[in-house]
Amino acid sequence: MERSVYSIYFTKKAKKEAVDFLVAELETNKWKELFINIENGVDFFTPAEQLLLIKKDLDNLRAGDKDSIIPGHPEAELYPGKSILRRFISSELIEEHYSLHDREDLDKLRASWLRNKVNIINQPLKMLDEYFGIELGLYFSFVETYARALVALVLVIFANMALDLNPMLTSVLVIAWSFCFILVWRRSQVDRAYKKGILNTVERGWEEARPEHFGKLSRNEITGKQEPAYEPFNQKLRILASYCATALCCYASYLIMEYYYSWEKYAYAEYGINSYTAMLPGIVYTVIVIITSQKYRQFARKLTNFENHRTESSFQKNLLVKLLVFEFINNFLVLYLLAFIYEDLEMLRSTVITTMTISQVFVEIFEGVVPFAFYKSRTKNKKKSFADLSEQADYEKNRDEYEGHFDEYLEIWIQFGYVVLFTSIYEYAPLCALLATIIEIRNDAHKFLNLFKRPESRIAESIGFWDDAFSLLAFLAIPTQIGLGKMMGLTTWKKAAIAEHLVIFLAVAVNRLRPCPAETQKQIDRDEYFRTHRHESNLLKKVQENKHD
Repeated sequence: MERSVYSIYFTKKAKKEAVDFLVAELETNKWKELFINIENGVDFFTPAEQLLLIKKDLDNLRAGDKDSIIPGHPEAELYPGKSILRRFISSELIEEHYSLHDREDLDKLRASWLRNKVNIINQPLKMLDEYFGIELGLYFSFVETYARALVALVLVIFANMALDLNPMLTSVLVIAWSFCFILVWRRSQVDRAYKKGILNTVERGWEEARPEHFGKLSRNEITGKQEPAYEPFNQKLRILASYCATALCCYASYLIMEYYYSWEKYAYAEYGINSYTAMLPGIVYTVIVIITSQKYRQFARKLTNFENHRTESSFQKNLLVKLLVFEFINNFLVLYLLAFIYEDLEMLRSTVITTMTISQVFVEIFEGVVPFAFYKSRTKNKKKSFADLSEQADYEKNRDEYEGHFDEYLEIWIQFGYVVLFTSIYEYAPLCALLATIIEIRNDAHKFLNLFKRPESRIAESIGFWDDAFSLLAFLAIPTQIGLGKMMGLTTWKKAAIAEHLVIFLAVAVNRLRPCPAETQKQIDRDEYFRTHRHESNLLKKVQENKHD
């Protein structure tokens, strides 16, 4: 296995008489005291672990007490204990820094992932973990679990349709499926984290300040070090202004939805609901929803940056709230109004079919086809064989930057919403979601292997706040599905109310189940026992030594 390397490009401002390109490689000697059996050198670590350690070393390059500026750049001040790499970036002395792909590993992944035409849902998760890192591997594992769950739901619903059973049973099955999927994923997530050795070890403790965080330099009360601190009252004002802007965006989305409804009603009355012309408003509205969603995601990130959050977890949480509220209004509010305000089930079904199918087609085009076309145009005259790492790095500069998995989870969340909220109206929604997920798996393989720069390796034991987001939709599905059942004349309000309370009770019970497989729990308890026993033995040994002294 070749060494994983990290490339750094300097800007013209920083070059002067220095080199314009550097490569960082992993030095294993410094890790010998921390790892057992590290004698094999760099091969002891997976490619993703190598990159994680390289990035850790780069981040740990800190300014000393006597370091005041970056040599040759008096405007780039250094502060004791602060990251030198971050200062290079904020001072615009570094143009780009990213991990280089391993060409041999890429070919192996293409063979087992991209060219796999038989098991189209199965993904080489072990290889993906080792190459891209545990956090990104967690996303791939989630998509695979979701696809398997959709296969089960499609089979159950088709069986229900074939046997011509009570349509209300479809609603019950979808609700049960949503909570079972979440429970299965949580158990899989815990089992995975334990086997990776990261259970209850990450996403805890002290968080470093984000590079984008700014404020007056002052002494941190926790660390005792100098770092930027922003006035809490001023930050609250920024957050208030940011959420007011979010509210305006949501209101604009609502107005667009009202115009769509008026246009759609006119088209149905003028041309008939089965006319192709009557489908035009729905298609146009779906395209507008996709475009506004993409633009708002960029705007939401700017708003959340404007709020000046100190930690990455606080930033991600506030960004998630903005995105989920807007995306719910943008994608689902019109469907709720059609169902429960206008009580137009015919238009509701037509809108669900149009928005779900058209949006999936456009999303896959924007994610796969368009970036591929741009990439091909950028690399048309570039040679694909490299004499050294600098040539490879120069070629990979043409690849797109991977902006994180936020949008990936968001798209699945929207798709999950269509399935759990409106399957009783459109029975083929799970099948559409399954086909879209299979295409997404193939699209991901193409993007990550052929279009993206190598993502930064990170560690994550869970999907974090997204678990709550999916659970929220699952709970919302209960009153939605039962309410639609009443609107469709499949039940009475009395029976609907009783069913709703019963299902909510069962859903809460399932949601509170401990998400840990029995065998994994035994291993955790065994580890805890030996850890406690060893700690007690060490304490007893120290007490005895003190007595002898």
